[in-house]
Amino acid sequence: MKLTGGSLALAVLALGSSLGGVHALFPDEAGRIDWYRAQIGVAKKMQAHTHNDTAYIYSITQRNAVAALRADDGQIAWRQVLSEPVGTLLARDDRVLTLSSSSSSDAHVHVWDAGSGALAWGFSQAAGGGARTATFVRDSDDVIAVLGDELVRVAPGSNTPAWSLALNGTAAYKRIVVHGKSVFAIGNVASTRQAKQQLHVVEVDTASGAVKTQYSTAEGVSLGGGSLVVLESREYGAYLVWRESDNIVWHIHRLGMTSPMWEIYHAKMVEVALMPPDMLT
Repeated sequence: MKLTGGSLALAVLALGSSLGGVHALFPDEAGRIDWYRAQIGVAKKMQAHTHNDTAYIYSITQRNAVAALRADDGQIAWRQVLSEPVGTLLARDDRVLTLSSSSSSDAHVHVWDAGSGALAWGFSQAAGGGARTATFVRDSDDVIAVLGDELVRVAPGSNTPAWSLALNGTAAYKRIVVHGKSVFAIGNVASTRQAKQQLHVVEVDTASGAVKTQYSTAEGVSLGGGSLVVLESREYGAYLVWRESDNIVWHIHRLGMTSPMWEIYHAKMVEVALMPPDMLT
């Protein structure tokens, strides 16, 4: 079904609200280095975030460090070095979430104070396959994570998950989206002789962990690929948007709806400034 009229406006608004504001440089600022900070390690992921009116840049590195730099001068506000590789970084409100795995495949959730770097709380669990991804529950300090082949919800100070769901190897889950009363675990399904690679989505009740629905979508694309983005908006919902290889067709899928999916055949009709660069090639 083609996306037209109000549906197109809805998709554009969702896209705009998810990507945030657009900022520009003055001509005399182009190429200028405001500050440089050495010896923090090779960054794997970084996130800008403001806490108590101070702008920080949070980073996880190849040397298993979690660091916070003040954005105005590059000074290190705090730094924590873990004994295992860190794969997830997420700053929200006054907390910074990291997820790491040890050589024994134990998974470790750490939640740090965004300003001081003090450990607010943590959780560990044996997880064959290691830690995959994690996120905060909206309007809560709880964390939902994929640990090995389980989707779990963990509350601060608890030694056991509030609920746990076996994923049964249905996909390699690398993304969690929490929207309303649902949690969506999204994973890659490898291609076979009978089918192309695709995504598998499991929708779970946020409070109980009960499965609401599960289905496959987005044939021919994968998480981490340059042709797919995941959009999240409190008001408009959560969407997968992808473009077929060597094609102008965009597909828009609202998570939780096995059908319908919409298509845009002329992507340039949408405001270019709001679009991820890799979706416009």
